Amino acid sequence: MPSTDDRGALFHRAPTYHYPVLVRSDGIYVFDKDGNRYIDGISGAGNMTLGHGQSSIVQAMSQQAEALAFCFSTFFTNELAERIALLAPGDLNHLFFVSGGSEAIEAAIKIARQYHVQRGEERRHVVISRWGSYHGDTLGALAVTGPPGMRASFTPWLPEFPHVAPCYPYRRDFAGCEGKCNLKCAGDLEQAIVQVGPENVAAFVAEPIVVASFVALCVT
Repeated sequence: MPSTDDRGALFHRAPTYHYPVLVRSDGIYVFDKDGNRYIDGISGAGNMTLGHGQSSIVQAMSQQAEALAFCFSTFFTNELAERIALLAPGDLNHLFFVSGGSEAIEAAIKIARQYHVQRGEERRHVVISRWGSYHGDTLGALAVTGPPGMRASFTPWLPEFPHVAPCYPYRRDFAGCEGKCNLKCAGDLEQAIVQVGPENVAAFVAEPIVVASFVALCVT
């Protein structure tokens, strides 16, 4: 049955806001059904950094989908991981494929935990992250996400993981870091590790660029 709500059938972030309906794209632009053109200044939340409608990418996706659209890694493997590992810097040479950012954080946290368990250090379970950082909407990812407004409704379900101040001089939390780094933010992380006990810490997860959703996970 068609939706009778003029806001459509999709759950939106802001239920009272009227969202334009996009119908096509081209390079840095997206277009709504009324013909209005918008510059996609966030690259589709970071997943369209090469632009929309790139013919070479569309062709490659079409050819791959025709040859092999999916590989169930429980039973099979393919050459994609090896090809990506050759392009990755340093010793970043192992991959685990997921469908999105939240799932990636969940998997990374679980891998960190499993790593310590298999080494006989089962006490290591605490994951430290930064206030102001965004890591996803699933419960594990939300537990290490920073903005209080995103966490407030779900606090009873979230592990009490510690958060430290972000490396963000524009909204600085530490005096004396204007124009240069004085490593006080690193001291804040060290204090959090000492407070929960180094033997209990499994990993530190952070955005190298604050609120950019490009994440680094350091297993302790």
